[in-house]
Amino acid sequence: MKFIYTSEETQAIAIKVASFLEKVNFTISIESALSDNVQYRPTFIAQKGNFKILIETQKVPMCDQGLLDMIHWLQNERCHCELYIAAHESATLTGILLKQLQRNGIGLIVVHDNKEISVFQEPKNPALTVSPDPTLNYGPYRTRVRECLSAFNAPNSFLTKNNRRKEALSDMCDLVEGLTRDLAVLSVKKGFLKLTQNNIDSKDWNGLIDTLASQNAYIIGNPIISNNLKFDLHSFRGARNLLKHPAKPTERIKRQKQFTERMMMGPRLIAELVTIKSSTQRKRKMKS
Repeated sequence: MKFIYTSEETQAIAIKVASFLEKVNFTISIESALSDNVQYRPTFIAQKGNFKILIETQKVPMCDQGLLDMIHWLQNERCHCELYIAAHESATLTGILLKQLQRNGIGLIVVHDNKEISVFQEPKNPALTVSPDPTLNYGPYRTRVRECLSAFNAPNSFLTKNNRRKEALSDMCDLVEGLTRDLAVLSVKKGFLKLTQNNIDSKDWNGLIDTLASQNAYIIGNPIISNNLKFDLHSFRGARNLLKHPAKPTERIKRQKQFTERMMMGPRLIAELVTIKSSTQRKRKMKS
């Protein structure tokens, strides 16, 4: 590796981190700009597919203006990447620095004397951050939706075994499925469906969606779930398969993108189901 701008004091740190990333099939670019629109050049960029890890090696870890400008640009562009400071284990870490890193979604890698590296602070990936329409109304589910989103958007490094996004998506699936079941139960109580409570209890999520969208399931009136909503619910339900089957090492990056796509759907579906449930509650009960 040939460095031009990187100080000799931190080149050893860069070489150790780069070697680690090369072993897991990342391609290394030394002191390259991420884009023609960005002047800042990190120590190196590691790339696998369209995912990039940006490493800035420092003897004295600090969150300077150049680094802040870089992370803000990455966030504005929703780049599929993670930005880290890398430092030796002997470096002094202040509470102020750690708060700055956490607040801005920058990670911290520590290089140890035994040549091992560890992620001391996890970064955020701008492309995997979910920001639903702020005008969506979640009704009584507002707190639970926000908890799911907060957990999904929490710092989560590709370099660690933690998978907070998977756990958060699972919780969102539980929420949407539970709301679908509540809507089916309400429709039975209102006398709109030909089914009984026992029929509803025996159905899985797939069956509940199809029932609520089927004209044949209703005694009178139109289905309370449209064909478009039915399609979206089934598409979101596919997240269950993603959660059940572990991704192969070569599919990890793709799987994280799939988690994000499904998570974006969750809040909108909950808002739609909340609106339908509220409307259904106001309707008169059918006489038996």
